[in-house]
Amino acid sequence: MKDYRITIKSTIDGETNEVITLGSVLREYGFTTVRYEDADSSDPTKIVIGDGIISIAREGELNSVLTFEKDKVYSANLVTAFGEIPVEVKTLDVSAEETGGNVDMKLDYITDFGGKSSRFNISLKAEKLDLYPRV
Repeated sequence: MKDYRITIKSTIDGETNEVITLGSVLREYGFTTVRYEDADSSDPTKIVIGDGIISIAREGELNSVLTFEKDKVYSANLVTAFGEIPVEVKTLDVSAEETGGNVDMKLDYITDFGGKSSRFNISLKAEKLDLYPRV
């Protein structure tokens, strides 16, 4: 059930974008899961928030999972038809709070794709909708 308004604000190298969509929040086994569909496609996104760790999983033409933990660096090689490209993701800060059933998450990280770096600041707010207002 899409009973949350999801507001995602992202700043990439100083350029800001904001998206508002509907989604859901599920709490189980000590984790909070936020699900929504991206505004520009119907591909689902799932964000799992745990003890100081945030994982973002996207499904669609290309499935991906990114995991963020403060001060951690993840490295891999992206294999392309033209060779391998080294990829590095360094998480600078990660935080999440839940208040009154709402979720407020912040993420700050740097990516390096083959020597080109970009800085990302992502904030997500999941606010419970009042589906049955009192009259």
